Amino acid sequence: SRERRLKVSVTPLEDETLLNDNQFQLTVTVTPERIRVLYVDGYPRWEYRYLKNLLFRAASHLEASCYLLSATPAFTQESSKDIPPLTAVPTSRRELLENYDVIILGDVNPYAISPDPARCEEFLESLREFVEGGGGLLAQAGEYDNPYSFEGTALEDLLPVTLDGAT
Repeated sequence: SRERRLKVSVTPLEDETLLNDNQFQLTVTVTPERIRVLYVDGYPRWEYRYLKNLLFRAASHLEASCYLLSATPAFTQESSKDIPPLTAVPTSRRELLENYDVIILGDVNPYAISPDPARCEEFLESLREFVEGGGGLLAQAGEYDNPYSFEGTALEDLLPVTLDGAT
């Protein structure tokens, strides 16, 4: 079982009169798995290179799949050891919820995720549901698209930077 019940108690003081408040019970969910990260960026900027390398060095507690939108079709997308490389950005709610704990969006135009506009819209809706379901989202601003390309999308109000340029 992934749940552990714990009981914490302290020895009563000598002059203590109320003894039934010296213990506390709680349930903790233990997750021995590694944190699964999806990192999507538009182009190989310095932030992408640094963060990608950092994710791969933390192999003992992270599994990372990276997808670089500007890469040629022949480029093998990078991922942690024993994780198959992605051939496309996962867009369905099910793919995101079942395979990732955290999603990092670099300088990405959400309408460049797929040549199919319906899959781009699906990605935006699925990502919103992923966050609402408890998944982590990190939006890493960039020079071209993030956060401005998310204006008017399902993710607009989730971004940490306002769209008028103020923080």
